[in-house]
Amino acid sequence: MVSFSGGKDSTAMLLRLLELKCEIQEIVFADTGFEFPELYKYIEKIEQHINKKITIITPPLCSFQELREKNNAIVKEAREVYGLDVPEPLYQSKWTDSSEIPKWHYWFYGCINKVLNKDGTLKNPNNFGKQRGFPLVAFPCWWTRESKIVPLHNIQKDADEVYIGIAYDERERMSKVNGRLKYPLVEWKWTEQDCIDYLNKKGLFNPLYVNFNRLGCWFCQKQGEASLYVLYKNYPELWEQMKWWDKESKRISGHYIKGNYPLTYIEEDFKRGKIPNKLPKYQCWNGCESVKKAFKQKQCNLGEFAELENKPEVSQCDLLQNNKKEVRHSSHE
Repeated sequence: MVSFSGGKDSTAMLLRLLELKCEIQEIVFADTGFEFPELYKYIEKIEQHINKKITIITPPLCSFQELREKNNAIVKEAREVYGLDVPEPLYQSKWTDSSEIPKWHYWFYGCINKVLNKDGTLKNPNNFGKQRGFPLVAFPCWWTRESKIVPLHNIQKDADEVYIGIAYDERERMSKVNGRLKYPLVEWKWTEQDCIDYLNKKGLFNPLYVNFNRLGCWFCQKQGEASLYVLYKNYPELWEQMKWWDKESKRISGHYIKGNYPLTYIEEDFKRGKIPNKLPKYQCWNGCESVKKAFKQKQCNLGEFAELENKPEVSQCDLLQNNKKEVRHSSHE
């Protein structure tokens, strides 16, 4: 099985494996639901080139009633057992108990459960019962975990070998505990530049790299100002959506996407003519130590990949997806 992201490393790895006549039973792409439109077109292009289908795993729908009941239970415990002053959770007014909501919404509007210290005392009491809102910049991203790591972990359970596209110059990200994970680029000593050159020779370099050094969700909270400028300038509709989520995060959780200041502040700078000097770059790997640790953990122990909670929670929508083993190959909707 090949874990495919559409980025330069996994794409170069996939094409080279096929050239070497390696047996590949399945190629899997985990769709966050917030990929750039060009990425879906690029996936189709790669499919045509290799004459193989790429399995796209999409996040399932979840029950709003389950979310509301779960939040109520968390808030009740925070108030009655720990004496915390926790506000009532806020939701979208259009939802009813019969509503099915995207998994992103389930986590965004979900309340943070308690985390206990070894001595049984409450850790981070200011967070217990609070709605998550947008993933925090200084912590591993819960949406990366829920939309990519968890579904890929589940679908890879039955695979004998899983090929991961990590370049030779990023080999510190390799897992040393999971023997099923294979890193062909490291074995071949292919660097990121080698992957770029290889794809350019084939005319298959992802066009998104014209504007971005790193690919990811278009509203990634870890992207820098230059990347935000590209979104503002070239993707106005996505920029407006990001501003809506920025405002909504503040409404339900008290923090904006970038922390203490809204995207409108950045937008005002752009409107006044500010153009960032540095090239766009998603700052995940060059960011804080907790983010570096998260990138390493996503290749090894899933249970350790958590932000403010003890471990990934399992909702009914996850159980439904696992039981039915529904994977869907489709274009982005």
